[in-house]
Amino acid sequence: MTNDDLKNLFKNFNVQNGHVVMDRYERSKGFGFVEFLNEKDQKAALDAVNKTIAGGRELTVKIALNFESRNDRNPSAPSSSSSSAPPPSSSPAASKNENDSTSEPSTS
Repeated sequence: MTNDDLKNLFKNFNVQNGHVVMDRYERSKGFGFVEFLNEKDQKAALDAVNKTIAGGRELTVKIALNFESRNDRNPSAPSSSSSSAPPPSSSPAASKNENDSTSEPSTS
């Protein structure tokens, strides 16, 4: 799956950017991120695209958490020494759901 393929999955929801995370061999790592122009489209995309099939795989779509938000959910994680955290991401992460793992549909 390419960045354009990912953006195309969300074409009805005012996509600002779409990015598939690749490994060092330029293969999809199985997940990506999509940014929307507004929160309304983000929520609509979550509802519309989650659990759909793309490339023969079921997608899991959820809102990506920034590092600080993940630490709030996992108190044993190391804390950041920075006092100013970036705002929470408003980008759902698109990923595939295969054998209880979350990742994006791959092109292989």
